[in-house]
Amino acid sequence: MERMEALLSRRPVDRVPLFLASLGFSLRNMGHPVVRAYDDPETSFLAQVRTNEMYGAIPVARFVGGAFGAREFGGEVRMPRKDIEMAPSLLHPLSPMKRT
Repeated sequence: MERMEALLSRRPVDRVPLFLASLGFSLRNMGHPVVRAYDDPETSFLAQVRTNEMYGAIPVARFVGGAFGAREFGGEVRMPRKDIEMAPSLLHPLSPMKRT
C-alpha cells in the first residue's frame, strides 16, 4: 500500500507496483486449465493468491461470471478449452427481447 501511495503522490518508489488482472495467467501459472476460473472458485482463488505471491503483486483476487452477462441473459457461450483461450467465447448473441 505504501508503494501505491508513493506512486500516486509522485514520490520515488523502489519498484513499479504490479497488479495481476489475468485469471487465465494465474491458473496456467499454477498448472490448471483456464476453465477453472469459471467452474472452480476455490482453485481459482488459490491460483491467484499463489501467483500474486510469486510475482510480488498487489494481492487481489477476481471472480467473473464469464462472457460479461451473455450466459446469464440467455446467450450461448463456450468455455475455454485450449491453452490459448483465456475467456469464454460468445457463440450466439442474445435474442432481441420481444415487446408486448
